[in-house]
Amino acid sequence: RLESRVPQVDPTVRIYVAESLSTFLHGNLTASMVMLGVAAERVFDLICEALEPALLDAAEKSKFQKLLTQLSVRRRLDWVHEKMRRLEDGRPPAGYPDRASVMTIAIYELMRAQRNDLGHPREEPPRPSRDDAFAHLQIFPTYYATAESLRAFLRTSNV
Repeated sequence: RLESRVPQVDPTVRIYVAESLSTFLHGNLTASMVMLGVAAERVFDLICEALEPALLDAAEKSKFQKLLTQLSVRRRLDWVHEKMRRLEDGRPPAGYPDRASVMTIAIYELMRAQRNDLGHPREEPPRPSRDDAFAHLQIFPTYYATAESLRAFLRTSNV
């Protein structure tokens, strides 16, 4: 299903999604969700890699480049989301994917909920449901396909 929506799946994304699916099928739901969260983070990194050279404003580009060197994914996400939201205000540029700002938030939430919340030790062990893990596996190809549309737009456009 992933390959039917995204013809050229990033090798890193493919490995983490395969791990996620394999661990899901073996009933290891926490591991499955953490691996899918890592795949989602890679997708977000790919968006950032495509956005940086597409930025026209030198001050904006400089600020974004500084954010790329920081560990905080949240700060990058906030910046990217705001940039996408501004592009969507009024009349988005031709070829701009519908609701790309919503997709960036969805990918971040997928990362946070799966990789961060489940991947950090805590007093009470995580107990994700099989239904939640399955739903995230089902929706990931849609998020990734939208991200790829955004990357294709950014490769040919300046923002």
